[in-house]
Amino acid sequence: MSSKPLVVVLALVVAVSLFAGPALAAGPHDGAYAVTQTGAGGFVLSYFIVVIESGESFAFASLFTNGAWTYGIGEKVSPNSGEGTLYQVDGDEYGSFAVSVLPEGVLNGTVVVGGVTYQIIGVRFF
Repeated sequence: MSSKPLVVVLALVVAVSLFAGPALAAGPHDGAYAVTQTGAGGFVLSYFIVVIESGESFAFASLFTNGAWTYGIGEKVSPNSGEGTLYQVDGDEYGSFAVSVLPEGVLNGTVVVGGVTYQIIGVRFF
């Protein structure tokens, strides 16, 4: 298996973090997070999330190690949390999210996909 998709994802995370982040940084939780998603039956998935806040809006891109990506758009429900809808690249809705970002840079919460709830937890690295 080629490592090219992982290199592409990591390059995208770095590019977004370095170039778009400082120019668009509007929220205290903007940044890149390494995330682990867990669910029933031992399900585990690791990926990256880039969070961007603006006013009362809360959005992020999920970047997967196979080169795929999705995004979430919602609203802040408190200074440290947001809720909203998950979308595929083509704009089709596929789930929902509710996350909080703790002061020490830990992102945690849930995503619901196909009626199944998954826990997510991650650490800000940029």
